[in-house]
Amino acid sequence: MNKIVVMGFPHSGTTILRKLIGNSPEVHDVQLETVHIPNINIKEENVVIKFTTTDIDKYLGNYTDFKVVTIIKSPFDVFGSINRRFNGQDPENHTIPNWDKYAKGFIKYREKPVDNMYTVRYEDLFANSYEEVQNIYKFLDLEFNEDIITTKRDVHISPSCVHIPLEEPKNCRNGIPHGQYRTWQTNQPFKNKTGESRKYLSDRQEEIISSLETTRKLNYE
Repeated sequence: MNKIVVMGFPHSGTTILRKLIGNSPEVHDVQLETVHIPNINIKEENVVIKFTTTDIDKYLGNYTDFKVVTIIKSPFDVFGSINRRFNGQDPENHTIPNWDKYAKGFIKYREKPVDNMYTVRYEDLFANSYEEVQNIYKFLDLEFNEDIITTKRDVHISPSCVHIPLEEPKNCRNGIPHGQYRTWQTNQPFKNKTGESRKYLSDRQEEIISSLETTRKLNYE
């Protein structure tokens, strides 16, 4: 079995990237966030898991026998999305300094790549006819075809969600059942949402993010 892990800072596109990889018929998609492959019978030749983290180095040593795809997204969108989701009651690790720490690790591996890791910016997934998605598939030794962009497969993220909701579950944005919201979200058309969440930033957040060296190095403005 070939093992794949998608990792990224919260609200950076880890779920949609995991789904893009999991849409391959060659891959078993573990849909719940986890740091371990579940002890289940897997018939596919590959398995993908995903989790969010603030420290790439903390986990990378545990995944030397995995292929790792590490994603980053504009902090303006990340923290706008977090504000929208949590209404100012953000989890303690969802902070700008935590994103900055994650970004420094991302930049380190971007500048000095390791054999088992692929680094990608969320915004680049959509460019040039999904060229970066195709590159990720090559890195993972998977066969790419256009169907993986449109396939709908996430229908069992939680026991309470056995069908893809037709509309956004409004009551799930800030609470349970989160699985239903995730199922709806990951089955929307694969669309670049860069800039959509930035309007939810405070002026102070905008100022702090703009001042970060990591923001500039990653060409986020």
